[in-house]
Amino acid sequence: MEFIFAEMSHAQRKRHLWNPKRQTPEKGQQEKMTWTALVFACWGQTCGVFGSTALPDEQSCLAQIPAGIAMIERDYPNWQIRDFRCVNWGDNA
Repeated sequence: MEFIFAEMSHAQRKRHLWNPKRQTPEKGQQEKMTWTALVFACWGQTCGVFGSTALPDEQSCLAQIPAGIAMIERDYPNWQIRDFRCVNWGDNA
């Protein structure tokens, strides 16, 4: 699992999240869903969100959360996990 979002600057996150090509699906077209696993963690007064790469469905997303938590506990031992969830970004995310 690759958690890169927390290592980006604010400007990089804005560019990463902003998608000018976002379109609504045509009538009768099924929406493609995009999911990401997010883990919120803090070290003292400093908090951040660690995020996975895009995943195709909620089950895949939920399966990645334990790996993400394990990575944070291994690579950032002073950080405490506060919350985690899967986010559905909808189609064209």
